Amino acid sequence: LEEVAAHTWEQVWLCIASTALQGPWLAAFLEALGTATLVFLQPGLRDRDALLEHWPTDRLVQGLITLLSYHAPLPGEHVPHPGVAYFFPPLSATPFTGPRARTQAVVDALRAGGCRAKMSPHVRKQAAIGSAVLMPHVVALETAGWSLQALRKSPLLTLASRASHEAMMIAATYNGFPPPAARHMVHPMFTQLVLGLAPHVLPFNLEAYLRYHFTKVSAQTRAAMAVYMELGAALGLSSISLERLLRGSLASI
Repeated sequence: LEEVAAHTWEQVWLCIASTALQGPWLAAFLEALGTATLVFLQPGLRDRDALLEHWPTDRLVQGLITLLSYHAPLPGEHVPHPGVAYFFPPLSATPFTGPRARTQAVVDALRAGGCRAKMSPHVRKQAAIGSAVLMPHVVALETAGWSLQALRKSPLLTLASRASHEAMMIAATYNGFPPPAARHMVHPMFTQLVLGLAPHVLPFNLEAYLRYHFTKVSAQTRAAMAVYMELGAALGLSSISLERLLRGSLASI
């Protein structure tokens, strides 16, 4: 902390899992940052609130991760040189929201480094809904042994879809915005199509990447699922499918 406090920081990025924000270290660390812009990328519903307990909103910038990266090579992968592989999905830019001048500085820094980035007022909603769709499907994929083919053929896909709809409703209600109109696209048939096509169009082994990344942040995934169920109970919203998915129960699908 003494070394951190001894420097003047323009931007400080929190590149850790949501669960790592917990603990007494956070308040002391943030206090040592001075007047820096704090950039957070964590997807948890309560992560922003946790930071605002110790940090002013006029120096907080939220981002949504759109790129994929990993330590290459993945199991079974061959690369010219070991290192960090990264992939920018076509036609996408990493969005950020926050105080205009500070957010623009974040966007400018990324663009200078070759990463597409933009300012967007919709980051909080995109992050909340995106996680609500992704987390249940990650749990389903893990239950299916990290096999996309097995998941496509499993009733877990239907359960994950229902759990995602519950999580979207909970996330929208908690954040005070209406459920997204596009939620109806989260359907087993559409997901089957995406899971069937994705491995053929991405320039890396999607299955191996998903296992690698979401095994690494498994505590974050389970914490997110627990928050959905806790908030669902508090808000009077259903979380039956979320609970069944976590238990691995396929009864009554």
